[in-house]
Amino acid sequence: MNEIVTAVLIVWLSMAIPSVAYGVVLARRAGKSVGLAVILCLVLPWVGLLFFAAQPLGERRTTGLGHYCASMLIVAAVMAVIAIFPDWIVGDPSLLGAEGYAPKDVLLLAVFIVVWALALIAGSAAISRGDYMAAGIALGVVVSFAGGMLVATVSLWGSAGVFVPELREMQASIDGRVHVGPGGWVALIALIVAYVCVVLLPFGLRLIPQEPAAPQMQPQSPAEQQWPEQQPQQPQQQWGGQQGQWPRQTGAGW
Repeated sequence: MNEIVTAVLIVWLSMAIPSVAYGVVLARRAGKSVGLAVILCLVLPWVGLLFFAAQPLGERRTTGLGHYCASMLIVAAVMAVIAIFPDWIVGDPSLLGAEGYAPKDVLLLAVFIVVWALALIAGSAAISRGDYMAAGIALGVVVSFAGGMLVATVSLWGSAGVFVPELREMQASIDGRVHVGPGGWVALIALIVAYVCVVLLPFGLRLIPQEPAAPQMQPQSPAEQQWPEQQPQQPQQQWGGQQGQWPRQTGAGW
């Protein structure tokens, strides 16, 4: 029972740390409490990000840190594929039944590693294309869940029990007789690199808020234009008579 609880805590913790990193970044952009983001993402890894889904509009930019993390994720994917072929565990052949075991000897594990590596490459390409926040969250889920499950499985069954089911209940008796092989170390380094990258990646993704556009004046039609009113002119007074009347002529004409 204690081993199962330990395995669950390992998976939960491995998913909570990158989830908190994304929650802090999204909370800052949305103008919400960072402390609330930390609590929600710790209690509900990745699900807590839904509370900060409403983000302001703006220009998305990937800084140097973001590009570096995306590049290192591709490196981690290549290392994971290479790690399929060398032995992950080596030891006494009389105990293991062979000199060592690698993922190439277990088809399901090999397929899982290939899919994991392809997900890293696809996520890095999406970040370079501009769809970075959604791609970063997807990468975080994939890497943290895979890493947590691998560590939890080794914690439950031991490194030898991953490949030899008969040795899952014999961890105490085979200590010192089974060792991590070169493939296991390569896989461990690839997992650490990928995990560190998904934790740092959100801090390399920036959003420049969009400034509100100034209102534009609509041109008025000639019918809508208002001209200044003209005052009526007062009639001028004429010489020698009343206002507005011509003087009368007396006497004969020419």
